[in-house]
Amino acid sequence: MFYDCAAPSIRSVPNNFGSTTYNDVNSWAQAQWGTLGVPLSSFITTCDQYLNGQQITLTDNTFSNNNGMPPSGQKVVVVMNISGEYHAGVLISCSNGSLVYSDYIGGGMHIADTNQIVNSYQAWGCD
Repeated sequence: MFYDCAAPSIRSVPNNFGSTTYNDVNSWAQAQWGTLGVPLSSFITTCDQYLNGQQITLTDNTFSNNNGMPPSGQKVVVVMNISGEYHAGVLISCSNGSLVYSDYIGGGMHIADTNQIVNSYQAWGCD
């Protein structure tokens, strides 16, 4: 389960495109799965509900032609397994075996190993 990190991470992406509030995403997720959060198996479904994009395999080479950063105007929501807990954030960059991501629950930027990536979704717009 994601508990409450998926909704803020997913919500932050359409905010960049000028749409959708945290309450919209959170209310939809709670209507689907209750207050425990978005299950890992429903991460892509939840992204598809609010974003225009696709699931991607994120590696060091995915954005190597752009210094490890997603192309301008695109965002990537990433799910990681950190110490046995799933956590979602928004990718800032990915290179040299590490990814830097924004944490919308704990705040700030954090670093994780690329081998901790469980799933990722590249968005270029919102519904």
